[in-house]
Amino acid sequence: MATIEQSSLSKVPILMAGDISPAIMRQFEHGCKNYFVHKKIIVDDHVPLIIGSIQDNHVSNWISVDRDHLIGLSFDMFMVDFHANYLAEDWEEDMLCELLSMT
Repeated sequence: MATIEQSSLSKVPILMAGDISPAIMRQFEHGCKNYFVHKKIIVDDHVPLIIGSIQDNHVSNWISVDRDHLIGLSFDMFMVDFHANYLAEDWEEDMLCELLSMT
């Protein structure tokens, strides 16, 4: 299972290799947004600053193949593509079922 490492808000969160769950994806997104605010990063630099922190080989290969396109995206659009490529197609339904089964 993938994990996130972030030693402080002033450091980019690092997405370690492994299967990426919706919770890990959300944790990565949240960590990135906190980093942008804390460091006052301009919008155009959001994606270029975080793509190097993704340590999973599959994701790194996806980034290297389409780097110029991905760097040009807003962070929100990058995350939409990231979700589409690395979360199960029915992840939202799975999460809803999991939430509804909690007691």
